[in-house]
Amino acid sequence: AEGASTHAMILAGWQGGVLASVLGSFSGTLGGQLRICSLAHTEPKRARNLQLVGWAFWLFGQALGQVAILLAPATVAACVTFSASLLSNALLAPLVLNERLTRLHGLGIMLLAVGGAVVTLASCHGNQEYSWHQLKSFISRSEFLSVAACLFGCALVLSAHAIRRNCLDLYSFACLFALCGSCDLLVTKFALQSLRLMVLGRDGQPLHPSWAVPASVALMLLLHLATFCCQVVAAHYRKALQSLPIFLGSGAMMQVLLCGIFFDEFGEFTHLQTLVFLSGLGLILAGLVATSMAPHVEAEKSALPQFPQHTGRQESLDTPADELLPGDLPVG
Repeated sequence: AEGASTHAMILAGWQGGVLASVLGSFSGTLGGQLRICSLAHTEPKRARNLQLVGWAFWLFGQALGQVAILLAPATVAACVTFSASLLSNALLAPLVLNERLTRLHGLGIMLLAVGGAVVTLASCHGNQEYSWHQLKSFISRSEFLSVAACLFGCALVLSAHAIRRNCLDLYSFACLFALCGSCDLLVTKFALQSLRLMVLGRDGQPLHPSWAVPASVALMLLLHLATFCCQVVAAHYRKALQSLPIFLGSGAMMQVLLCGIFFDEFGEFTHLQTLVFLSGLGLILAGLVATSMAPHVEAEKSALPQFPQHTGRQESLDTPADELLPGDLPVG
C-alpha cells in the first residue's frame, strides 16, 4: 500500500509539471509573438507597449517552466514544452501576426507534435528526488562528458563560421539557441534539486556541500540571461510559422539528448521503449525538414504595416544581397 501511495505521488507530481509546462508554453509563445509584432510598428509608443506586454507574458511562462522542471523528468518537461509551444504558435500566429498556415506548415507541425508526444510517452517517468551523491556522480559520467564535448565543439565551429561570414543564418542560430536552452534546462534542474536538498537538511545540516547551491544558482542565472538574449535575437527572424518550429524542434531534441544522458533517464529504458523513443525523434526530424521547406505566406490583408527594407542604422548593417540570405542576421 505504501509503494502504491508513493507511485501515485510521483505520478501526480510530474503530471502537475506537465500542466505547468503547457500553461507556461502558451504564455511564453504569446509573449514571443507580441514582441515580433512590435518590430513591425513604426509608432514608438505602441511598439514599446507591445514589447513590455510580450516580455511580461514570456517571463510568466518562464516562471511556470521552472515549476515544470522541478516536478517532471527533464525529457518530459522538454517534450511537453516543445509540443505545447508548437500548438500555441500554430494557433496564435494567424491571429497575432496574420501569417497563413500552408499545407506544408500543417504537415510539419503535425509531425513535430506527434513526435514530441511519442517521445514524452516513451520518456522516463521515475522519481525526481535525487541525492547529492547521485547529482555528483552524474557530472563525471563519461557518456555525458563525451556528448557535451561534441555539442560545444559544434557550437564553436558554427560561431566561427558566423563570424567569418559576418552573419548568422537561421539554422546556425537555432543550433546555438538549442545548446543554450538545453544547458539552461540542465543547470536549472540541478540547481532546483540542490535547493530541495538544502530545504530537506537533516538536524539543521544540509544534505550537500555549502558551495553547491550558490554555485548552481549563479550558473543558472547566467544561463537564464543567455537564454533571454537568445530570445531577443530570435524575434528578429520574424517568420513565426517557420522559425519558431525550427527553434523549438532543435531545442527539444538537444534538451532531451543532453538532459536525458546527464540524469541517466535512458538507463531504465526497455528495448521497446528505446524503439518508440527513437521513432519519436525521427518524426521530430521529419517535421523539422517539412517546416524548413514550407514557404512564408502572409494574409492578403495584413493587419500589420510592412517592415521597410532599409531604415536608419539597418543600412550600415546590410551586406550585399548575394551574400546575405533572407533568414540571416548580420553579426557585429
